[in-house]
Amino acid sequence: MNTRTVSRHVVSAFSASLLLLGSASAATLIWEQNFDAVASSTPVTTGSVTNLGGANASNGTLTTISSTLGSGSALQISGATTGGSSAGAWIGASGFGGLTTMSMAFSAKLHEGVSGALDFYMGSGNTVINFSNTNRNSDHYLWNLSVLASTGSLRYLNSSEVYVDTGFVLSEGVDYDFHVQVNATNAAVDGVSANSMNIYANGVLVASDIQLRGGTTTASGFRISGRSTTTAGDLIGEVDDIRIWNGIQAVPEPSVAGLLAVTAGFLMRRRRV
Repeated sequence: MNTRTVSRHVVSAFSASLLLLGSASAATLIWEQNFDAVASSTPVTTGSVTNLGGANASNGTLTTISSTLGSGSALQISGATTGGSSAGAWIGASGFGGLTTMSMAFSAKLHEGVSGALDFYMGSGNTVINFSNTNRNSDHYLWNLSVLASTGSLRYLNSSEVYVDTGFVLSEGVDYDFHVQVNATNAAVDGVSANSMNIYANGVLVASDIQLRGGTTTASGFRISGRSTTTAGDLIGEVDDIRIWNGIQAVPEPSVAGLLAVTAGFLMRRRRV
């Protein structure tokens, strides 16, 4: 794939995004969290950030920093040096009922990527919605996205419990606004195929018809975690402006800067192949 081919691919994704803008029916915002009201350098706990159902730094770190993604403060996650079965350093919330169509948006930046992974997932079961439980169990996941720190590759966990590369790469130090539309029903809903999800980065469609993990049929909560680093400091990520909707929420129109960042993401994939 040459640069011209990548550019055509991004333009096509941009066009597809425009076609889908406004196609979603009304979705209800049911949960949101930014960290603006929390002073920089504050450890993130359920006491310091009231909307969180759980926060566990494990042997990593969860702290606020002066946001480089927006205004005020943002969450910095340092991946924990624990095995793959552990949730590592994580935050989460629950109480969403049993969602079958949902959208999740968040801003993210990879500051340091040597080992480990930054994970975003929703589902039902005690390792998602019981925040005294620090383990991971993908049988409780409806869907799971993972950024592999060493390459920046955005992956998803399929129904066979195998991570599959989406072809999109996050560059270190670049801002991304992600928007994930999930349909766990047996019929297409608002532009999202049955039992699949669409992924947007900076308003541009970067992956569609992505298979759900499907360990459960609904989502009652979420977790965001940094895990499985080899050495402390190998994974440092920034996350802010987390929002969850009941239903398929329309995607904001992509900006020129966002389109350029997504183009770079596909070009990075080309260089790494």
